[in-house]
Amino acid sequence: MVAHAGDANWRIMNNSYRITELINQYLNLIKDDHHKTKDGYFRIESIWDGYGKSIPPTYVAIHNGYLNKLEGHPRNRYESAEEDMIEFLERIIAEYQPEDWGE
Repeated sequence: MVAHAGDANWRIMNNSYRITELINQYLNLIKDDHHKTKDGYFRIESIWDGYGKSIPPTYVAIHNGYLNKLEGHPRNRYESAEEDMIEFLERIIAEYQPEDWGE
């Protein structure tokens, strides 16, 4: 299957590549700072509401790092949670000041 621009699979692949690039940039920035292993873990959770309020599931971007944290808003589309993760990573990379983190 070939993915094309505008196709959901194409967006997911491009978002995945972008998130991977940004995580690598982030880890490169913090490598000399005091950080914890959990600073390298990012995830998007699928939330299935057992009370029938969330079918299909909602998706939330999460990063529970030592230096930075993200608890995104529930999104109806996986791609929207990925976009939250991209915005978060771009922001923390742009604002990077080693002396401000981890204190």
